[in-house]
Amino acid sequence: MANFGTWLFTKLKGEFVGEDANGNRYYQARSKKTRPLYHRRRWVIYKGEENPLTIAPEWYPWLQYLVDEPLAPLNRPWLKTAPAANETGTASAWFPDGDPRALGQRPAATGDYTPWTP
Repeated sequence: MANFGTWLFTKLKGEFVGEDANGNRYYQARSKKTRPLYHRRRWVIYKGEENPLTIAPEWYPWLQYLVDEPLAPLNRPWLKTAPAANETGTASAWFPDGDPRALGQRPAATGDYTPWTP
């Protein structure tokens, strides 16, 4: 969610460009720069928590000034709808078997291990 300053800047100087399937809204500056090396400022207002992983892949090239218009969404059966969030450092993080944080028991040794001796 945008703070008051971003909301006010968007209302005064922003031009709505589009919205993705996640509800994120994309804007660019209304003023057009006349010099050839200048770009119009582009930004995104996230729906909910500010997480760059929620930006749809077709909007990345537009935000990075690689294309002038946003790309059409790809509808392929093998594409995932959204990337999974990085759970590292949270209670939902994955831990291997036997790790005390996984709250599981390590499997018993089978006796087929012999330590290396030089």
